[in-house]
Amino acid sequence: MSEDTSAERAERLRKVIALEIDRIVEDLEARREVLIELWGRTRDRGMFLDTVFSRWKTLGFPDLLDLETAEVAAVDAFYRELHELRFYFRFTEDMPVHMLDAYDLALHRLRGYGELALELLGGPPDRPYIEFPEDELPSAPDEDDLAADEEETPEGSTEDPNEEAP
Repeated sequence: MSEDTSAERAERLRKVIALEIDRIVEDLEARREVLIELWGRTRDRGMFLDTVFSRWKTLGFPDLLDLETAEVAAVDAFYRELHELRFYFRFTEDMPVHMLDAYDLALHRLRGYGELALELLGGPPDRPYIEFPEDELPSAPDEDDLAADEEETPEGSTEDPNEEAP
């Protein structure tokens, strides 16, 4: 297998960072109400810190050398905002109403910096999507299905309906 060119590596890095930025903002939007409600009941910081988890700090300078300076600056601005929010979540003693205001302001800022970074990075890759029927879980056959199967087998037959014919 041939080694990646720096352009290929940079493109993959752009997509991975863009995917993470997109996921963080999307999770913060989707979990907003439940996080604030749970904070009011439990004062547990773990769920907030899990939501804003990122791998950004695991990247080193060699990983970023192939990106354009403007891309790195925009990504860094997003992650600085995220760091501020993480710091707030880690140490706040705010009541839920005040936390909601701080959360909304931070989310607004993260959306703005995230959009700028995503634009410069070329956007996140398309996520795979599988469409499942709404509110339908696979279930065991109901009694009507079983009764219909019994009617198809001749009475007194010793044949196993699950056995294949020779």
